[in-house]
Amino acid sequence: MDIYIVGEDPVTREVLRRIVQFCVPDHEFNLKDEPARGTEIIKKLDNYIRLAQVHPVLMLTDLDEHHCAKIFVEELLHEKKVPVNFSFRVAVTEAESWLMSDRVAMARFLGVPVSEIPQTYFLNQRRRPQDNELQFSLKPSLEMMMNIATKSRKAVILENLVPVDSTSKGPEYNNTLLPFIRDRWNIEAAMKNSYSLRRTVNRIRIILENLED
Repeated sequence: MDIYIVGEDPVTREVLRRIVQFCVPDHEFNLKDEPARGTEIIKKLDNYIRLAQVHPVLMLTDLDEHHCAKIFVEELLHEKKVPVNFSFRVAVTEAESWLMSDRVAMARFLGVPVSEIPQTYFLNQRRRPQDNELQFSLKPSLEMMMNIATKSRKAVILENLVPVDSTSKGPEYNNTLLPFIRDRWNIEAAMKNSYSLRRTVNRIRIILENLED
């Protein structure tokens, strides 16, 4: 069965692919990439909803300037008839934050002490004890490149991830992170530090398990 993976960059789509493999490791689906920038995802939302009437569609975007992932999604899907095989999730605040939520593996990958990886914080531990995410001083991808990778003991990380001449990303940003996602990212460990990742995994697992029945 075809499953459409919708995300704005290769890192985001690879994260979704790994989550699918994590949820149903003994089942192979035909995963079809649908590249779409953040604004394109919103503009094409109705098209993806219609597609989900035939094929499962898994979408992932960043929180960006929005304050609450739940409210953001609810506003976009308001009064829309959403098929059961449609998943629209938001990474808080980027897919890179989910990768760094596996703090130990990311520290080893970047060649820095684990203390350099942002710590977990709770939004409101009394009212919402489950709502935890990593706390960043910058956009997660920027913090990874500008504040963490710059301290790496590995020449390849310094060369590939640190931006050159004020460019937005390191020269081999995607090619460097994709192998980490495929081979080293421990989703179970990352879920402990990210409520938004746990919600996404649970939602995708429900969709995929229903497909297997």
